[in-house]
Amino acid sequence: MSFQAYFPKGPLKEFVDNIVFISGEMMGSGVAFPRMHQVIIINLGHNFNSSDVYNTRKQELEVNERVWINGKHDTPFMLGNKGIVAMYAIGLKLGMLPYFANLPTNETNDNTVGAENWTSREIFDLREQLLGCADIHAGFLLVENFLLDMLRHRD
Repeated sequence: MSFQAYFPKGPLKEFVDNIVFISGEMMGSGVAFPRMHQVIIINLGHNFNSSDVYNTRKQELEVNERVWINGKHDTPFMLGNKGIVAMYAIGLKLGMLPYFANLPTNETNDNTVGAENWTSREIFDLREQLLGCADIHAGFLLVENFLLDMLRHRD
């Protein structure tokens, strides 16, 4: 599995910790996200199963959304996949979710919330652009520009 990180510059760095492109085959392994951060996922690969790292939940939940957000969890949030992984994970800084999502932060806690519940259709257009993007760095710039445009329309 491969992880490539991008750290936003300019005004976006006040809102986003990093953007990571994760790719490869998980083969039953997973990725854990910090428990206190909201992470926007733009999935370009197979569906995921979500669970907590300590496996206290008896069954995994399948996440079939293409764009979604996960919120604060009591334990680190784990994604598992037995297929091909390709996703952009956007790590928002604490307290910055309201600038990107039209729902209260606590609505994302312990949940995965599909994009149709918190943002405009334009994020799916971004996903389509990312699917056609051959260069990961160009993909990072597309994501950064999209997020900056979202911020321009916020009060």
